[in-house]
Amino acid sequence: MGMEIGYETKITLADALAPSGSVADFHSLVSDLSVHENVLIVGHNPNLQQFLSSLISCASANGHGAPERASIRLRKGALARVDCTRRPSTLNWLLDARMLRTLYSSVTKSSRLKTSKK
Repeated sequence: MGMEIGYETKITLADALAPSGSVADFHSLVSDLSVHENVLIVGHNPNLQQFLSSLISCASANGHGAPERASIRLRKGALARVDCTRRPSTLNWLLDARMLRTLYSSVTKSSRLKTSKK
């Protein structure tokens, strides 16, 4: 991923994203990375789906008990934009590979030169 987007700095591997990682580990990682303006986190399901859900979940309505978990479905190859400047974080958008292929094909079709057949 880093090479594809032209990222030249060292890529950091985090134990918080390993299959043994916990939601608390992930929140600690996000907190540590908050000094940066933009961060790309790459992981696998089911952990990444659960971690994303925990970021955008609120406390329960009465402020007591377990937080209400947001229901997020991250398909293979999905990309989510999350704003973590406030708690709970805000899910700005979520795209899966199928949506990205559709967007790509619509852009490439409309960008072709129009030619008339005579």
